Amino acid sequence: MKKEKIKIRKCKLSDDFYQVGRLLYLTDIYIYPYLSNNDEVLGSKLMAEYAKANTVFNYKNIKVAVLDNKIVGLVLGIKRPPKNHSETIFNIAKKFKEIDIENVKTINEQYFELLSDQLEGVYIVNLCVDPKHRNLGIGTKLMNSYKEKIITLEALKENTNALKLYKKLGFKKINEACAFGGMVVNLKLKK
Repeated sequence: MKKEKIKIRKCKLSDDFYQVGRLLYLTDIYIYPYLSNNDEVLGSKLMAEYAKANTVFNYKNIKVAVLDNKIVGLVLGIKRPPKNHSETIFNIAKKFKEIDIENVKTINEQYFELLSDQLEGVYIVNLCVDPKHRNLGIGTKLMNSYKEKIITLEALKENTNALKLYKKLGFKKINEACAFGGMVVNLKLKK
């Protein structure tokens, strides 16, 4: 059977939100596992709920890579975070009895509340390709789907594969900072 080509499109309400949530969960080895006590299933369900709500993770901010009718990657980019997104993130997390609300408060204070509403261009919050589908050019296709003149993002310094991709795409290092769980490299692309 012939394999179909990778298609990049906007995320839709009819998509598999568990898979969207799973990919969001996999994008950060510190923050999202911390939110869900290192439980991938719980984290995937939580992130899926965030994608349906008025949060930075809203599905309208997500582009997906589809291969053989399955979402195999995603990129989440915003021009500004929604109003009250930290409060919404907190309120959704409270519905999950397994979630430690103190962890959610910490993440909100140290990350989500710091997202500026004065962003320049588009800010990439998350990029993930399913581990089974890496090295097929999906990450490049997802990133190239943005037409904005300026794109900024952060990557964990230890995520060398992501940093190689961003360098290949023309991103330049702005600075490094200690952030939640590790060293983060801030990058910018000007087209």
